[in-house]
Amino acid sequence: MTGLAPRSRARFSVRNGRIVREPDTIQTRTLLIALGLGLLVLLPLMANVWGHSEKHRLGYEITRTREQLVAAREERRLLRTEEACESDLRKVQERAISEMGLLPRTPAATVVVHGTVPVPATPGPAADTDQTMVLARFHRPPPGAQP
Repeated sequence: MTGLAPRSRARFSVRNGRIVREPDTIQTRTLLIALGLGLLVLLPLMANVWGHSEKHRLGYEITRTREQLVAAREERRLLRTEEACESDLRKVQERAISEMGLLPRTPAATVVVHGTVPVPATPGPAADTDQTMVLARFHRPPPGAQP
């Protein structure tokens, strides 16, 4: 039995380490066509979903804006009521005397500025609103000026 050598000692020389694979144009074209058709179907669907979500978002924003408008109108109404209450001349005069410690206006303490004629004070809402306002300030006239 001296004929054949055992298999473990056999050496095979194979030179196929660099196998070049050519691109399959048919499969590439099929893939690109499938992706294109998928995009053609998905884009209108996504646009539809986006339109619906935008419609809902704008509806919520309009509702929120209307609520803010109602709140602003209510606040404006309350402020106008408060302004009407605070502009009553009798109340203003009472608050000035009681809270701020101011004294009632006397004709002797009024100083006319820029030639305006003093108007006699009439307390309460019966006062004429078209009367000229008098700016009163306590100051010493410059020396040599006539009082």
